[in-house]
Amino acid sequence: MTRRTASPDPAEPSPRQLWMAAQRLADGDSPGLAAAMSGVVHAALIGLVAGRDAGFAELLADCRRVRDMSPDETAARMERLALDAAERLMMSDNATVTLRFLRDDPAAKAGRREAALNAANQNLLRMLHTISWEDLMEFRALGRDGGPGAAANDTGPPGAVGFSP
Repeated sequence: MTRRTASPDPAEPSPRQLWMAAQRLADGDSPGLAAAMSGVVHAALIGLVAGRDAGFAELLADCRRVRDMSPDETAARMERLALDAAERLMMSDNATVTLRFLRDDPAAKAGRREAALNAANQNLLRMLHTISWEDLMEFRALGRDGGPGAAANDTGPPGAVGFSP
């Protein structure tokens, strides 16, 4: 088994690696752990932390600000980030994300609820147009003592206490 050694001139860390290292440092991890988790060479991260890169110091401050957000602020931020990611995927022709977004969209759900309610109302209207007068009277008398065709009993169903129409 060969042992890998660090190259004498390590490649410049990518923006993603710098972001991951700053997140870990902002969360209180040691530079060694942050370097290992982000893939940044430890010596390079030590140099960044020592203040040789103003951009990294700003990134670290931003990561600390994000870490210190309230739960509501974090949830709102995550929702915006998720929508941004979904938009990027949709723009790159990812049909699965597009369909999922459309299906889970609150406006689409409201439209489906409204459509279901309209269909139920239409079914009720059809039923009411087909019911006979006798059936309607029997339905109104259900649970009443008088039976079909008897005057309505406004005391409520049998056993009801304190019922008032």
